[in-house]
Amino acid sequence: MQPDHFHPDIWFLPGRGPRYEQLHRHLLQLIEAEVLPSDIQLPPERELAELAQVSRVTVRKAVAQLVADGVLEQRRGAGTFVRSHKARSEPYVSKLLS
Repeated sequence: MQPDHFHPDIWFLPGRGPRYEQLHRHLLQLIEAEVLPSDIQLPPERELAELAQVSRVTVRKAVAQLVADGVLEQRRGAGTFVRSHKARSEPYVSKLLS
């Protein structure tokens, strides 16, 4: 994973919504393109905020949305990881079956 993937010149466009939404979309694109492959650990919140040149709150909101979407997994004391494609689809399958 290249640090420049997170530089705001790559993902931020003025007038295209709040920074956390744009960061959310950018992270999702990196994950879907497998630039951030399954089971890779994201940089810590503070480091990601520095790389993206945004506040930690902005990073926290973008990551929280990806966790809610089932794309990322936060492991207490270990960090935030990209979930595998199989793990991402499991919650949806169980909802459909119940």
